[in-house]
Amino acid sequence: MAGRPRVYANAAEKTRAYRERIAEQNKGMTRVYTEWYERTQTDKRRLISAVSVAQRRKDPLALSLRTRTIEVLVEDLVQYFQTGEIAPAPIITRRTKKAE
Repeated sequence: MAGRPRVYANAAEKTRAYRERIAEQNKGMTRVYTEWYERTQTDKRRLISAVSVAQRRKDPLALSLRTRTIEVLVEDLVQYFQTGEIAPAPIITRRTKKAE
């Protein structure tokens, strides 16, 4: 009984061909991902910088935003746009160890 003809002579050849296909696919993706990542990082820095400038101008919305990380800043913006309310930013205090 004749089966289907083999495409690869052995498992090593099959693995090599698979790795070549994956490497070829990733060439374009790596470039696109890198460009996207760099643009995103630039946009994050611009947003935090713009909010900081607005806070120095005493803008009420900007004063309510926390700018420690971009994730927290986005959370605050989402809350504002969903509720329409400006919540004052919490005051961050240092924690001290309790004396035992």
